[in-house]
Amino acid sequence: MEEPIEQHQQKPARRASRFQFSLRGLLWLTVGVAVLCSVVFAMPDWAAVPLMLLSTLALPGVVVVLLTHGGPNQRAFAIGAIFPACAIFAIGAFGLMAAFSGGMSSLAVDSENPLAFRLLLLGGLVVPILCGLLSLGVDRAIGGGGRGKRRW
Repeated sequence: MEEPIEQHQQKPARRASRFQFSLRGLLWLTVGVAVLCSVVFAMPDWAAVPLMLLSTLALPGVVVVLLTHGGPNQRAFAIGAIFPACAIFAIGAFGLMAAFSGGMSSLAVDSENPLAFRLLLLGGLVVPILCGLLSLGVDRAIGGGGRGKRRW
């Protein structure tokens, strides 16, 4: 008796989608945006300004840890973010030292427009992150996305 001939039709290989998010990732993104919006817009000045200043001054430490212990993609991000993070750290640290030496009178937030000061501090966080993402994009465009051999 003849066996049926199986016809194996192979489907063409689909290109993997670049933007796939898990439900957990979307949840963390939503939580992060909600916390950021609450700090920038809803918190009182006495709590939001020191929290944002502390975050801005702690960013270079996080970037240095990524640079020393991260994988290829994290290192590419850290290389792009290290210079703006350190520059903003120096500006913030010298401004804070000047405020402490002046008797804390210059640290008072402008009561007429405190949102401008919060947005300035938010810019201190956003600029290094954007520079890091730009560096990561250039690294992926040149090196193929960090797949394969490690370049470090």
